[in-house]
Amino acid sequence: MAFSDKFHNTAKAVSDSFSINSNLGVTSSSSLTGGLHEYYSLSNIIFDTTGTQPGNEVNNSNNFIPLIYSLGGTTQTQIPCGRNPPGPDGNCYSTITTPSLLQLGSDLISSGRLKLGMVVYVISKSQSYQFMIDNYESLYNAAESNISETDQLAQVLGGTTESDALIDAWVNHKVEGELKNPSDSSQGTWSPDEANWKKYPNVPEYFTINAVPASEEVDDFNFEDAYIVVPQEWNGKKVVSVEASLFTMDSSNFETDAGIQLLQTSKHGDQTGYTYAHTFGQKSHSSNFANVLPLSGNSTLQLKIHGSFGSGNQGYTATFKVIS
Repeated sequence: MAFSDKFHNTAKAVSDSFSINSNLGVTSSSSLTGGLHEYYSLSNIIFDTTGTQPGNEVNNSNNFIPLIYSLGGTTQTQIPCGRNPPGPDGNCYSTITTPSLLQLGSDLISSGRLKLGMVVYVISKSQSYQFMIDNYESLYNAAESNISETDQLAQVLGGTTESDALIDAWVNHKVEGELKNPSDSSQGTWSPDEANWKKYPNVPEYFTINAVPASEEVDDFNFEDAYIVVPQEWNGKKVVSVEASLFTMDSSNFETDAGIQLLQTSKHGDQTGYTYAHTFGQKSHSSNFANVLPLSGNSTLQLKIHGSFGSGNQGYTATFKVIS
């Protein structure tokens, strides 16, 4: 059955009496499925399968947000050789391969206490993160042949490329801005597009390039002299819009659109960019990018002009919007 937006019908009502005068709370946020949780460190929110043998359900006390997940893999059991020739160590073994198994709630967007859209605040990082799986509906539908649903739950059986991809999206946790490999920083950090724990909220950020001083003719000024360096924390973020303006405009000479390119040069010399048209006769320009420009940490950003503003048009400043 294809993915659908379902009402969660497995929720349990609180049966214990509760007094408003009690010093105790009803429950801890960490016992909830989804919602808002608070933990001290990032290790508290990352799913850990350590110590689990293939074919067994993960039951690790380090998992503060556990999933209902049985680990897949291959196990070998020593058996009598009988007529079978022994192996190099003189023994015979039976090899059993078990596919992984993930159990989802009846809403199809939760497993255990983990739920799409939930937010955690990590005290040691002074940062909130939201659990999101990009293109979730597409992932789910692609794995449909390996998913069995009832009114109470859905089970995703591994063993195919599609079902393994869906299970991996739930089980393999990637935190935005954190190292992909803590023992090898050269592999970089998880970008917003790669991460499933994304920084929250996704508040827009901005940068401004004062490309031409107010007293300078735009056509006479070398735009390449004005640039900024992209901070490493912005790696993977995207430029999505621009607000730009001339300082002084002479509309009589500004007779054709001027193409303005935001050019990005990576630390390896690779170049990407986006060009927008500053409409002739208009002092200011505002537009959303038709195609976002992904940012690369430690690259440079500069403006390049294609065309002409004409004599009397002085100063040029552009402010760009950045989102995760």
